[in-house]
Order: sequence, then structure tokens, then C-alpha cells
Amino acid sequence: MSGKPWTPADVVHMRWYASRGFSYAECGKMLERSPDSIANKASELGVAFHGPDGAPFCNDNRRVVQW
Repeated sequence: MSGKPWTPADVVHMRWYASRGFSYAECGKMLERSPDSIANKASELGVAFHGPDGAPFCNDNRRVVQW
């Protein structure tokens, strides 16, 4: 296994970011991990990321999908 190990706190934070509509890349930046690492762990735990369409109100990505 390469990279730093996942702690329970990291998993909680990842779930929180996913529920707020962050993308893999945004979550990875916040947790200091690669987007692939986030995607793999999310897949393992059954966590769904919605990306720009589900972005929180203050997130810049939301402007792309709002009229």
C-alpha cells in the first residue's frame, strides 16, 4: 500500500465533502491526497461524489451549471 493510511477522521471528512457535492479533485486537495486515492476509497466504501452538479452554493463549480 502506497501513500498515507486512511484514518477514521479522513473517512468522515471524505464523506462530508461528498455530501456537500465536492469533486474527487477538490476533496483530494482538502485531504492532501490524489483524486485517484479519493475515488478508490469512495468506491470501496460506497460513497457517491456528484461533482460540479451538486456543488455547494459558495463553490465556484456551481456557477457552471446555474443559469
